[in-house]
Amino acid sequence: MKTISIINLKGGVGKTTTAVNLAYALAEEMNYHVLLIDNDKQGNCSQHYGVHSYDLPSIADVFADDLSVDKAIVQTGYDQIDMIPANMDLLDANLHLIYEKTQQHYILRDALVPISRNYDFCIIDNAPDINLTTINALAASDYVVIPVNSDAYATDGIDRMLEIIDDARGFNDKIQLAGCLQCKYQNNPANLQMQNFLRRNKEYAAFDTTIRFTPKIDESTFYRAPVFDYSPRSAASADYREFTAELLCRIAEGAGSHG
Repeated sequence: MKTISIINLKGGVGKTTTAVNLAYALAEEMNYHVLLIDNDKQGNCSQHYGVHSYDLPSIADVFADDLSVDKAIVQTGYDQIDMIPANMDLLDANLHLIYEKTQQHYILRDALVPISRNYDFCIIDNAPDINLTTINALAASDYVVIPVNSDAYATDGIDRMLEIIDDARGFNDKIQLAGCLQCKYQNNPANLQMQNFLRRNKEYAAFDTTIRFTPKIDESTFYRAPVFDYSPRSAASADYREFTAELLCRIAEGAGSHG
């Protein structure tokens, strides 16, 4: 099982949209078995797949109560996609980990071992924060995808994420940057400037694919479905399909950056 974290310290850049649609593309279009983990207390990824709940186990129970991962996995309604949902209980789980005296970096990594043969890919949608649950995600991950958009402060977030990935190699020497993915792309000077900047600076390992802005993405969140399902002929569906293929090529070749 290859584990991919979707993360950026900035909010609103397309992390959840990327996680949701990457999982769909890998599973429903390419026939891989995918485990999608919501690692954000907001639970937007869980809501997107219609599995948000306070009555069922969640990723918080895995962190705080040592619940085995297989008991937290729920079906999404898509044959090839299973999910571990999240809710606001994840905030309490982070506090629990902070006050624990033993090393807490590897809870998620170790919890995934027994079910790793059941899946080809694990996609982790992370909060725009660095806390003990996101550190756990980095400890468990083989690759990191950083979604970015085109504002004046975007590069600050990217540079900080590169530092965090480098720091993470201290407890996970296999982690690699798969690349930066430009989301909400529009054909205007700001987006073109960002595109040129990302491609010019090779340390960002920018994907050739950009995810074009379309209202269909926001609409799909109300429909509680990946954009592939809501609007299969949209520009975003085509772009996420192309991105997924490019990501698989990078993984096969050794990813975008080895550090």
